[in-house]
Amino acid sequence: MNFNNLYRLPDEGYVAGVCAGLAHRFEWNAWVLRAACLFVLYFFAKFAALAYILASIFLKKRYKSDFSGRQTESALGNLQEEFSALRERLRQ
Repeated sequence: MNFNNLYRLPDEGYVAGVCAGLAHRFEWNAWVLRAACLFVLYFFAKFAALAYILASIFLKKRYKSDFSGRQTESALGNLQEEFSALRERLRQ
């Protein structure tokens, strides 16, 4: 698993933004993820607390402003280039 794609959103979260960041990254509902974390915390308190603390330390902070339209435009441009290259390869 590539952990470079994981981040936390402190401005969207309640404690450190770990659940908010993971929910945003995987396109999940943040409340469902928070409920699952509370469930795990209830049954595995030490493990869950340690995992959350480590995640809040090691995950990069991101903010909603980091997700601007420029990233979408860049991704769209890259996708168009990929399809153009694929068309050229298929024509040969």
